[in-house]
Amino acid sequence: MSIYSIRRKIKVVAKLGARKMLNNKHIKDWSCIVSEHMGHLSLPQAIGLATWSFGMVMTRSSSLTQVSNFIAKVNGEKALSS
Repeated sequence: MSIYSIRRKIKVVAKLGARKMLNNKHIKDWSCIVSEHMGHLSLPQAIGLATWSFGMVMTRSSSLTQVSNFIAKVNGEKALSS
């Protein structure tokens, strides 16, 4: 599958409801790379994995609270209070 067809599919998924998760250009780009290299995953699985792994790298943590708060902040959403 080419990177262009993956990008088209991600645009379709974004229109169908993953819009909040795909607001960030870097997460979109990383989702394309993850989807391309892990073709056995469904697109929502690849987007979820890409979002989570992006959050882990950026926060340098695997903490559920830290990563979810970072992702919320990136998406302009209210972060969980701890």
